[in-house]
Order: sequence, then structure tokens, then C-alpha cells
Amino acid sequence: MKKKLSKKIFFKKIVKVENLKNIKLTDGNVVKYLDNKSKFFKKFGEVYFSTIKNKSIKAWKLHFHMTQLFVVPVGCVKMVIYDNRPNSLTYLKTQEFILSPESYKMVQLPPDLWYGFQGQSIQEALIVNLTDIVHSPQESTKRDSFDPTVPYQWS
Repeated sequence: MKKKLSKKIFFKKIVKVENLKNIKLTDGNVVKYLDNKSKFFKKFGEVYFSTIKNKSIKAWKLHFHMTQLFVVPVGCVKMVIYDNRPNSLTYLKTQEFILSPESYKMVQLPPDLWYGFQGQSIQEALIVNLTDIVHSPQESTKRDSFDPTVPYQWS
């Protein structure tokens, strides 16, 4: 019985990706993010924006309870996710995503996964994050970008 429960929990807490619309117009593009009818929308906590410069690294961070929805409407970012949840099917694996208007998608990141970003464009990139709860420092933890416990080499 316990094994089935852990699988159920795992499948509820997986990374999901959805391609999004990027409507190209002559006077500027419209890039859709999310509406409250989306299967990805859980509830509203907060929205915040962060920027990252070319080749800069912002890693590693983990939230204990927060689900996050990431998009990059300006610039290009590599997002890396590392799973160290022992009961997970992706235990000790990493996954990379390229997020940009040209590869416009949303990544839904459940709690308990380490993640980081690296800027991949000459211009400063913009990361938009919609969370299901308000950020609290006690709800997250960080590691150094080159922490050896995360088996990933930033290029």
C-alpha cells in the first residue's frame, strides 16, 4: 500500500511543460502566459519578474511547498532541474529546458526539486514566475551554483 501511495505522490508532483502562443505582429508580439481555465493554474500566490544576464547563473534553489509556473518572454534562458527525491522515478536525474519567445513554453515546477537558470542571450532575459503561495524565506533553501551535490556542470 505504501508503494502505491509514493507513486501517486510522484505522479502528482512532476514537472510539466506546455507550449504557449507567441503571436507575431508587425508592431510587437503578443505572448500569452496563463488564464484561470488552464490545467496548470492552481491558485494565485504571487507573480514576480527576475532578470538574468548572458552566461550568468542563478542556482540552486528548492521550495518545500511552492508550485511555480515559469516563462521567459524576453531573451533566452536555460533552466535546469535536479531531482533528489528518493521515491521519485527521476531520482538523481537532471533535465534541461531552453525558454525563450522562439521556444515559448511554460514549465510547471512542483515543490522539492532543485532548479537553476543560466542566461543564454546577449540581451538580459526576463523570467516570469507565477506561484501558488506567497514567497517566504523559511519555505525555501539554496545551494551554491557549483555545489558538488548537484551532478550538473554549467557550461
